[in-house]
Amino acid sequence: MNGVAFFTVDRLGRHKLFMFGGVGMAACTLALTLASSFLKRNRLAQIASAFFVFLFNFFITIGFLDVNFLYCEDVAPTRLRVPMVGISTR
Repeated sequence: MNGVAFFTVDRLGRHKLFMFGGVGMAACTLALTLASSFLKRNRLAQIASAFFVFLFNFFITIGFLDVNFLYCEDVAPTRLRVPMVGISTR
């Protein structure tokens, strides 16, 4: 999924990807909480729980895995850009 963020970050912008990833992760966490409350009785709830864990990983790579390194580059002044990006990727 890193490839998706690589191609969409310039088209959509970092702010939209942060929001998309945050809302998606929140929705997956809510759905996972609801589905996991029925795990003992329902096989479909077990499948849904596994699905939402994988979907959460999709949203975290789209919204937060790559974009946070790029955000540091945007807010840093020119003279501090290289050291700040080095610190953020470490």
